[in-house]
Amino acid sequence: MGGIVAGLLLSGASKGAAARDLVGIRSLGMGTALRASATGSSGPLLNPAGMSLARMYVLGTQYQFRGSDSGHLVHVSVVDSITARLAAGLYYSFVHAEPEQLLATADGPLALAQTLTTHEVGLALSYPLGQFLNLGLTTKYVNHQGELPETAPESVGAAEVSRLTLDAGAVLHHSSGLRLGVVGNNLVAVDDPDFARSLGLGLALARSVLLVEVDTVIDFSSNPDETEVGVHGGFELFLAQRFAIRGGASHDTFREATYVTVGGGLVSRKVALHFGLRQMVDGGAETLFGFSLQLFMQ
Repeated sequence: MGGIVAGLLLSGASKGAAARDLVGIRSLGMGTALRASATGSSGPLLNPAGMSLARMYVLGTQYQFRGSDSGHLVHVSVVDSITARLAAGLYYSFVHAEPEQLLATADGPLALAQTLTTHEVGLALSYPLGQFLNLGLTTKYVNHQGELPETAPESVGAAEVSRLTLDAGAVLHHSSGLRLGVVGNNLVAVDDPDFARSLGLGLALARSVLLVEVDTVIDFSSNPDETEVGVHGGFELFLAQRFAIRGGASHDTFREATYVTVGGGLVSRKVALHFGLRQMVDGGAETLFGFSLQLFMQ
């Protein structure tokens, strides 16, 4: 243990940080894209401006599990874009994970596990500015804590973040179904890879039964040496106005990984059930799955 490099600090997350994957079940099935089409419960997670794209009053809850670090991700929200012109969404997220970090020692690599717990609460607002432009803002408080095993060397510190930060976004949309989404995440620095300061860009085409979208996420803070980029793309097809089929793929240079995704849903006027699955196909072995329940109040 005495061979640990001096001053080495666990960042609080491995490159598989669980909280980064809390994007919503629709997005999960679509290659984690949706930043130009984040309606309803997806808005507070991906782009608050998207809440004004569709009129709904929805209560949502979702659960995700990731086997690589035993990550449990829970999210509950209420989004109202009916009562007033200013759409609002209130949400709470909880993440519990046990990632493993490799530390360099004089005796070789040392695997060290850390238990991470994240609480996040936020208020998202969206306002349609004219006929074609929606603006959005999310204010959120993040509490991210890590716990190290008793055998951990004193030179290694656990994650400890308590911060108020902001997301800000816009969606430009046209009656043809073309949408352009822009969102800045964690504009007040959180100093943790789970909450990267990033810029998301989404381009979508939404038709009556088909949605196709491609997103790019530029990560400015996770890697201190260079900017990382993620590319995400997917589709959503509705059959008989009730059944949703989703698929997609993504590549993340920070994680050095490529994924394929599938998903589906059963939607009625009062309730919706969704599921999603993401499988790593390059860069390691990892499976993430999740499901959600939505209740439409009006």
